[in-house]
Order: sequence, then structure tokens, then C-alpha cells
Amino acid sequence: MFEPLRSDFGRMTNKPVFIGTLIQVIHFEIGEYGVNSKIGDDRILGEGDDGDDTGDITHAEQDYEKDEYVDDHSSSKLDSQEDGDLKPRQTAEYSDEEEKRFIEEYHESEDSEDPGDESSHDPEEFLVNGPFLFLIYSSKRDFVFYSAAVTEPNAA
Repeated sequence: MFEPLRSDFGRMTNKPVFIGTLIQVIHFEIGEYGVNSKIGDDRILGEGDDGDDTGDITHAEQDYEKDEYVDDHSSSKLDSQEDGDLKPRQTAEYSDEEEKRFIEEYHESEDSEDPGDESSHDPEEFLVNGPFLFLIYSSKRDFVFYSAAVTEPNAA
């Protein structure tokens, strides 16, 4: 597909066709509560068609696996079943104390900030002549938000 002599688009056209350059553009916003990424069409991942910033939740449950009197916080409940409104609503999976602890973790003092996690509006020039790994990494959280293997950096 990417090599002129090896690509085969014979079912689509009789002319020699190959993909010469492929560019992926991703915009990351790493904020206090996580990562939003925009890919190509400017849709934020997890954003619904109605503009609400929600993720799609698929929830399947068989009746015989549940005791209807057990308080299970991970189950979906239906809002206004009697009114005919059958939109699923995800219930919280943590208590109020856990929620307070969760929020406090994100409001740590500035002294604990990792200098490697600071945002920079002045990009640095990065010259390479061979393959490399590209990582967006938070040393504070010990988490890789995005990784990519760049095999031919000078191809474009």
C-alpha cells in the first residue's frame, strides 16, 4: 500500500496507485482532570453527537445474574420508566468519602508539581535522523497518555 512496486489497488483501478505520505494530526489538552484529544475532524473523544461530553456506555445484564434487592452501584438504572423515558443512567461506583479523596488528589500543592509536566508554549527544535519513540508521559502519575513509533522521521 505504501510502496509503489508492491501496492495493489487492482480492484479499485487499473492505474498504479500507492500512498506516498500519510500524516496524522492530533491535538492534546492535558489538564487537571485528564486528557482530551482531538483527531482530524475536531471531535473530542467521548463526545456525543448532541454536544454533551459523555462516553458511550454499553451495559448488558442478564436477569438471572442479579438479585433485585442487592444494592449494586455498577448497574444502570432507568430514569422515569413509568413515563416512557428509557434513557440509561450510570450510577456512581464510589462513596462520598472516596469522591472527596479523589478530588483532593487533583488539588495538590504547587510544590509537588513535576517540572516535566509543565506546559510549554515555546516549542523546542527536535532534529532526528533515525527511528524514535514519541511519548506523552506524566512522571507525576507514572502514566503514558500517548505513544507512537516513528520509523521514518524524514519521509515527509
